[in-house]
Amino acid sequence: MANPKKIPHINYDGCFGCKSCLFDCPVNAFELTHPVTRRGMRRILPTFVRNEDCIGCGVCAKACPFEAIEMVDNPDYKAPAKKAAPAAAEGAAAAGAVAATAATADFDSDKEVKIYADNCKGCTMCAKACPVGAIKGEVKKPHEIAQDECIRCGACFETCKFNAIYQGDILPEKPAPKKAAPAKAAAPAAAAAGAAAAGVELRTSANSEFDPDLAVRIFAEKCKGCTMCAKACPAGAISGEVKQPHEIDQDACVRCGACFDTCKFGAIYQGDEVKGSGAPAADAAKAAAPAAAAGAAAAAPKKKPAPKKVEHAPLNRDFPLRIDPNACKACTMCARNCPEQCITGAPKTPHVINEDLCSRCGTCWDLCKFGAIYNSDDPVPAYTGA
Repeated sequence: MANPKKIPHINYDGCFGCKSCLFDCPVNAFELTHPVTRRGMRRILPTFVRNEDCIGCGVCAKACPFEAIEMVDNPDYKAPAKKAAPAAAEGAAAAGAVAATAATADFDSDKEVKIYADNCKGCTMCAKACPVGAIKGEVKKPHEIAQDECIRCGACFETCKFNAIYQGDILPEKPAPKKAAPAKAAAPAAAAAGAAAAGVELRTSANSEFDPDLAVRIFAEKCKGCTMCAKACPAGAISGEVKQPHEIDQDACVRCGACFDTCKFGAIYQGDEVKGSGAPAADAAKAAAPAAAAGAAAAAPKKKPAPKKVEHAPLNRDFPLRIDPNACKACTMCARNCPEQCITGAPKTPHVINEDLCSRCGTCWDLCKFGAIYNSDDPVPAYTGA
């Protein structure tokens, strides 16, 4: 049973029933109700019902486009008793116990969340994930958690990729020193430059896990200029204009992997710089299916699917994305997540996509839960609603 310091309170005078809170809640603490208004009509509204499941993360308050949700003090909150047993912790460490990080343990809302400065890369991912702004720090410098402000929701704990955020008294292990330096030095640059021509598959999120020891690069001929990577980068190391190839500033890059996981076009890869004409050799490698690539794919752990992604036919980027005004619920989810900000519309009014600005990245296509966005040349239907 969760024990959050804060829980959501819905101001129904400002709620329009878009259900963004219900869709985004990570623990499904909301459900739909059908209250009768003073005029005798029924409304479909989300209601916070499962206090025992709420972790107090504040995601619902951030998701609400009408600012109708406020995080308030939980009247049932019980401060956990502090357990100070440093001697026992040192003995556990000596006995071979490991630190409680996201890689080794489940999050415990009764324990303090800490940052191990030696492992922190200063990528700012934890600070951006924290719903109450309890994590502070500069880019590329170790961050700190204000324990008085922390609500112990676990958002930062699950976000950190560098084994820097932990719970308990046992410190995480320091990252192992890089071992591949001699091999990299021996590898000629010409071999990397000719990788595309030789049919070598690029290391992308489609076939590999992110490795913070390898440089992150953009293959210009695959980049659609959708700006998704630039918006995801916490260090502001990616620049470029809409619909133009982007570039990564290697000096500013913190190698957090945000862009690597975000790119949908196979344009972001890791390793030595690859130059060549035409598409990267991923297509050729897939057709040839070399044994080495197949073995690496089988050995690599499967990546978790994107949360709440709507299942539908594959996106065809040869056709535009359009919104059916009669199916649109005007929940603003597509507009709030569009990297080009090319979707406009007032709350409770059908939205419209500016096709001149749209890069057809498919973000809105994946997010719409009402089947309002379609992918074809068919004209937009006439609006028949009130």
